[in-house]
Amino acid sequence: MSKENLRQFCLLVLGDSELQNQLKSFTDRDEFIARLIKSGEKNGFEFSREDVELQMRENRRFYYERWM
Repeated sequence: MSKENLRQFCLLVLGDSELQNQLKSFTDRDEFIARLIKSGEKNGFEFSREDVELQMRENRRFYYERWM
């Protein structure tokens, strides 16, 4: 369920330039993940650090496989 919450939150972020700007200001990975979780909670989405890290790994793998 929390993985689906993360997916839904990411769709919300894609349609909200203010959220995008808030999140892209972070250059530290840990700070970014913490802010992502807090922003998700603030918008009614609950997901864990592990969910975010897993999704980041999957996205990275997809990117590399696509371009290799």
